[in-house]
Amino acid sequence: MLAVASAGVRETVREETVKGPPATAAFDKDGNPTRAAEGFARSNGVTVDQLTTEESGGRTYVVARKRVESRPALELLGESVERLFGGLRFGRSMYWETPEVTFSRPIRWLLALWGDEVVPATVGGVLSTNAGGNTTVRYGNARELMLGLEVVLPDGQIWNGLRRLRKDNTGYALRHLFVGAEGTLGIVTAATLRLFARPRANEVLFCSVRDEDAALNVFRRFREADETAIRAFEYMSGIGVDFAVKHIPGVTLPVAERADHYILVDLASTRADADLQGLAEQVLGAAMEEGEGLDAVIGGNEAKRQAIWRIREEHPEAQRKEGASVKNDVSVPVSRDLAAAYRGEGKRELGPIARQLKRDGKLVRAFDLGFLTRSDAIDPQAVGIWGALKGSILTMLVTLVLAFPVGVLAALYLEEYAPKNRWTDIIEVSINNLAAVPSIIFGLLGLAVFLAIFPHYRSAPLIGGMTLALMTMPVIVISGRNAIKAVPPSIRDAAFGIGASRVQTVFHHVLPLALPGILTGTIIGMARALGETAPLLMIGMRAFVATPPDGFTAPSSVLPVQIFLWSDEIDRGFIERTSAAIIVLLLFLLVMNGLAIYLRNRFEKRW
Repeated sequence: MLAVASAGVRETVREETVKGPPATAAFDKDGNPTRAAEGFARSNGVTVDQLTTEESGGRTYVVARKRVESRPALELLGESVERLFGGLRFGRSMYWETPEVTFSRPIRWLLALWGDEVVPATVGGVLSTNAGGNTTVRYGNARELMLGLEVVLPDGQIWNGLRRLRKDNTGYALRHLFVGAEGTLGIVTAATLRLFARPRANEVLFCSVRDEDAALNVFRRFREADETAIRAFEYMSGIGVDFAVKHIPGVTLPVAERADHYILVDLASTRADADLQGLAEQVLGAAMEEGEGLDAVIGGNEAKRQAIWRIREEHPEAQRKEGASVKNDVSVPVSRDLAAAYRGEGKRELGPIARQLKRDGKLVRAFDLGFLTRSDAIDPQAVGIWGALKGSILTMLVTLVLAFPVGVLAALYLEEYAPKNRWTDIIEVSINNLAAVPSIIFGLLGLAVFLAIFPHYRSAPLIGGMTLALMTMPVIVISGRNAIKAVPPSIRDAAFGIGASRVQTVFHHVLPLALPGILTGTIIGMARALGETAPLLMIGMRAFVATPPDGFTAPSSVLPVQIFLWSDEIDRGFIERTSAAIIVLLLFLLVMNGLAIYLRNRFEKRW
């Protein structure tokens, strides 16, 4: 249990018995103490000669009996710090100081309030509980500040992992098993910690906000303005602040009017010339213009900063004086089961909670516009379709650029220029057969040919477009030939009659009249290519791509493949995303077919 210290702690002396490792691990066969016994004695402040044994559960254990003198917590802490880190002194600024660097607030002194006796938290205890502190936003919790550990294991062995490397990629990071394990895997006896330069500039502000969403928006504004300046960001409810003002002498409300929601922002910088007050005024001004902030006060000097921080730090004591209360300090993601309960599905016990949140206006059903602007993700709540949609657009552009001109020219050649012989018949039969070939065959062709030539462009729109162009080209050729055949022979005869050459006749008279049919066939072929999945799976366009492609050679996904991948996910949250992606694909196809109808009517000519 972690809390703050109180003054006037009386001094007491008591005897404490600490159970240690088994006697077989603490002493060898000749009765000489082992390293386990020495480490156990050292960690408990006794000599090896003062260790005794005790029977428990049929086994013999080493026991250390020591006299514990309860003195004021700051004095005890100072001894603990000096014993562990040798030469560190405890500063009034709540940092452990060295000549050049200091520990951050998350590893600052912490005290446990237990009855009427105050017991200081040790560094090992802070690491074992993975404590965070008020400046976790800036420095992280205890796990992120730890570089190495020394731990006494349950069997009495000492595990030495006191490394100082920031970049340590040598095998398993076993030290992280002991952080947050609360002593179940071993007792932390020494630690190597990260140090941070002491801030030279500091500013604290207190602001009343409209609601919880407004508090988050103000936090985002500070991050966008200067993320490195935020040392702490604390949200406080109106009730909690009321308790502090009511029960703690000297605590007053800094703003003019009471509100239901408050935030405390602590800004710090290692630059002495940092304009933190200007930053605070800029962000708060923008927040108040948007109605997110109601009233605010900026510390300006050290006394006012301490007074603002005291409102937050006296919360535990104020709540204790108000009476019994239930408290927690847990961060969890939004429950997907809660969304299912909102729809009347999933766990029944969450139904009342979902309905209550709905009545309070905190759980609403709304159209997620972000779905159209985000890319793929692991969390179904964070996925979007834009990455796959952009990949489909780039792939279709490559397909159109390659298939349309070649297909139209091939249709013109076969209808207007090619001689009627056996070879022409073979080509016509081959084109008709290619139009009926299963799409996966073209995927195999792309895998064997295009990826062999461009091995570094796997899953790129360039390779996907080339593969789909092979599949689409026969459709364009067939539709183009039919459109050219539909042009009356009298158009050609009239052109020849006025002296036009064959090239002029074909490109000036026949092709413009056949263009509506050619465009219709082309867009229908492109729409078919847009919905194809098998050939793209064969060339590897099924990768997890978390960012939209930035070019034709960047890794990408496409709409049908994205739908296929999401439909295969176990998480139920992907069911709705799959349905939404299908709707986007259908809208894309409708737009393409609508474009085909428009172009046909726009260029169609009657004769």
